[in-house]
Amino acid sequence: MRDTSVLEMGPLPAPRLAITATLHQALQMLVRGRRGAVVLIDGLRPVGVFTERDVVNRLSEDLLRNPEQRRITPVREVMSFPPVTIRRQQTLAEAMEIMVERSFRHLVLVDREENLRGMMTSGDVVQFVTDLFPEETVNLPPRLRQRFQTPEGA
Repeated sequence: MRDTSVLEMGPLPAPRLAITATLHQALQMLVRGRRGAVVLIDGLRPVGVFTERDVVNRLSEDLLRNPEQRRITPVREVMSFPPVTIRRQQTLAEAMEIMVERSFRHLVLVDREENLRGMMTSGDVVQFVTDLFPEETVNLPPRLRQRFQTPEGA
C-alpha cells in the first residue's frame, strides 16, 4: 500500500456546498449524502469541512432546537477550517497516516491547483483494503478468538 496512490482507489465524490450555505443546508446534505462530512468551497477550492463531529462538538442546544435559527446561521460559523487536504497522487499510506495521527475520518482530496477533487473516508479505506485482501479480511471472525457453537450453512 506504500506504492498505491489515493487516485487508484477510484472516484471518491465529495458532497459540497458553497461557503455561503446555511447550517440547515449543510445538515440536510449530511443526512442525504451518507458520507459524514460536507466540503465547503469557494469557487473550486475547499475552504472548510462540516462533519458529524462538528454537529456534536460545535452546535449549541439553541441551534439544535431552533429550526429557524439553523436556516439563518451560516455554516462557516461552525465548520472546521482550514481543511486538511491531500493530493490524489499521494500514497494511500500517507493519507492513512494523516487520518490516524489527527483522528480524522475524512480527508479532502485536491489536485495540483488545490481545487477540490473528492473526499476520502475511513470507510473508503476499509473497503479498498478489503477488496485488495479479501481472503485475509472477509474470513476473519467478528471478534478475536471467537468460537462458533454450530457450523454455518444450510
